[in-house]
Amino acid sequence: PAGAGAVRLAGGDPDAGREPYFTGNPDMGNEGRFAPSLSGVGRKLTPAWLKKVMNGEGDMRPYIRTRMPAFGIQNLKRLPDDLLAADGGIQGNTDAIFAGGDAEAGRKLLSTQGGLSCITCHRLRGHASLGMDAMDIGNATERLQPEWFKFHMLNPASLRPGTMMPSFYEDGKNSLKDIFDGDADRQIASMWVYLRDGKKEPDGYPPALSTYEL
Repeated sequence: PAGAGAVRLAGGDPDAGREPYFTGNPDMGNEGRFAPSLSGVGRKLTPAWLKKVMNGEGDMRPYIRTRMPAFGIQNLKRLPDDLLAADGGIQGNTDAIFAGGDAEAGRKLLSTQGGLSCITCHRLRGHASLGMDAMDIGNATERLQPEWFKFHMLNPASLRPGTMMPSFYEDGKNSLKDIFDGDADRQIASMWVYLRDGKKEPDGYPPALSTYEL
């Protein structure tokens, strides 16, 4: 099903009659089978990514089996700009929002060794996760508006009720004191900078299997 009931507004799920048709990754609960909410999407996605979505590109959730149709941006030329205007998107300057970010600190934060273990759940630039294989975060800075990314990191459940994404920050601090003394602003800025500019993969991936000549 791809018509009415296939998208979510204000956190609503498909009605009882359609729900059985929504299937996906059972390890991720409803996030693994329901489309994300459209509420506030004009503050979430960048204009360029909104256009890709309208063209049927930029598939970020291959584990959800209900597919969004490709409407073609030529038929919806004004919609991305209208969504941004309706939701008040693109408010702040990226450099100001993520001042003090450090790519190497961001790499460590994504790792399983002294970090937040993001790669346990998320794919990264096509590299499989270590666990449930949730959506790839490698292109987050291309897809997401900076203010939404920061707010989501601070309080994921406020934007995605029922999400399995944990909240790492309480009162602006994180328990990882060896990275900027746990300061939320600088840690989140560092993750953004790493995802935008970093090349070296986070620590924690298993070493590649050796090839032996027999």
